[in-house]
Order: sequence, then C-alpha cells, then structure tokens
Amino acid sequence: MKPQQKQLSRGRAIPFALAALCVLILLSGCGMLGKTENAVYTWPVCENTEGVPKPDFTIDYTFDEDGETGIVFADVSEEEARQYLRQIKNAGYTEVESSSEVDGTISYVAKRSDGKRHLCYTYEKDQKRLSVFIDTFNI
Repeated sequence: MKPQQKQLSRGRAIPFALAALCVLILLSGCGMLGKTENAVYTWPVCENTEGVPKPDFTIDYTFDEDGETGIVFADVSEEEARQYLRQIKNAGYTEVESSSEVDGTISYVAKRSDGKRHLCYTYEKDQKRLSVFIDTFNI
C-alpha cells in the first residue's frame, strides 16, 4: 500500500509559491547588505516608499538598493497586520497578482493602480513578523 501524499490544488499552489518567492527575494536582498547587530533601522525615504503608509511598528531591518526596498517589522499583532493591509490597499495597491492566507501566513502581492510599483506583503503570525517588499517597474 502506497502512502498518500497531500498535494496543493493549483488554485492554492500558485499564491503559496508567490508568497514564498517574495519572502526569498526579501531575505536575499537583506543578505546582500547584512543585518547589523544592535543597529537602529528607520523607514527608508525613497521613491519606492512614496505613498506607502508608514505604520507605527518596530522596524527590525530594512534595505534599499537597485530599485528594491524592503522593510521588516517585528512584534506586529494579527489585528495590526490586517489593518495595515487595508491601508496598503487604500493607498492604491489594488491590481492584485495574488492573495492568500495559509497556516497563519497572510500574503498579498499587487501593483499600484498607476502600474509603476509592485508590492509584496507577507505577515507571519507565529513570528509576529510583517515584511513589505517594494520595487519599481521601468516603463
């Protein structure tokens, strides 16, 4: 008798894969710059963050390089994360590429309504960590 394997349906696999890709991109970008122990990170002021709501969360680390910007927040409650996601949508990130909620992870990937910026939002409930990755399209 063969053991049964669980498979994600295609409808669930694509958003899950996009969320995983966003996390990998965010982490690879941070690895390039390296996180400095005991550093104080602040909200990056750059073209990518223009118009993105600035929450009053603890910033764990950031990067801003080669048209890519990443901000990782620590100690964010699920309620705060959901409220911030509503603010992101209200700021114009409404052309949804994927949106999912799986095993305590909320993922949202969208382009801004003007088509110039792309945002990847990932909230990890078990870590209370919220990651936002933004890049600019060259159009």
